[in-house]
Amino acid sequence: MKIFQIKSLYFFMLLLLNSIICFSQSGMELVTKMLAKEKEINTLKFDMTIKERVNGKLVVSKSSFKIQYTPFKVYLKQEYPMKGMEALYVTGTNNNNVLVNPNSFPWTNLNFDVNSYHMRKDQHHSIYDAGIKYVYSIITHLMDKYKDEIENLISNEGTIVWKNKQCWKITMKNPHFEYIKHKISENENPHKIAEKYKINDYYIIDKNAGINKFEDCKLGMTVKIPNDYATKMDIWLDKETFLPVIMKIYDDLGVYEEYEFINMKVNLKFDTKEFTQDYKDYNF
Repeated sequence: MKIFQIKSLYFFMLLLLNSIICFSQSGMELVTKMLAKEKEINTLKFDMTIKERVNGKLVVSKSSFKIQYTPFKVYLKQEYPMKGMEALYVTGTNNNNVLVNPNSFPWTNLNFDVNSYHMRKDQHHSIYDAGIKYVYSIITHLMDKYKDEIENLISNEGTIVWKNKQCWKITMKNPHFEYIKHKISENENPHKIAEKYKINDYYIIDKNAGINKFEDCKLGMTVKIPNDYATKMDIWLDKETFLPVIMKIYDDLGVYEEYEFINMKVNLKFDTKEFTQDYKDYNF
């Protein structure tokens, strides 16, 4: 009986110690470490499940990515819904267009502007936003914008297990989220407005019936936009790598986007041909 009591006490102490360790680092400290880690990253390779709200429903896609940030290069291959579709973007080549192998009709390579209809249809983001650096820039902006109270807006919710990985669950709340009016000035489009306010350009199109594409804005038109990117963000952060495995982003209607990063590898040295259409594993 005494042995059982000792084992039970030992198990309880381990749980208590784990809880103390989990909550000893504040949400602010964890996010600061996460952002510092990002500064060390120049290449990424990962699989990704994307869920983005389009016309009121979460649309799912699955792709594999290779990214080099400096100079900026992206290769992706989609698993779902367009199985086998490939896209390649390399800054300063191909007239800064995206080379696409649709792996379907018309059975030939195509070239599209980054923000063209075919590249942005039902997509919250352009290929420029691929990876984690874009979302990190949004987090950094919100931390700076609300720096006087940010420690109270970011919380460490403890440990969560994801695919056998020990992760911190971090929540960032934004009680200041609201809709504002913006009057279109000369040469403005949804993308430029989004850059100015650090919000998502797709959101602008979704909320304004008078805008139906990313380059379409009428001078003097008043549009409805959110003042910030999100009402809340949930980040599941791998304890070993300090890289995100799940990011959930909310607006006033609920989940706006959710991103799952799988098998993320950092700072791999890619073959010099891996960002060319002639690479042996590609089908351009």
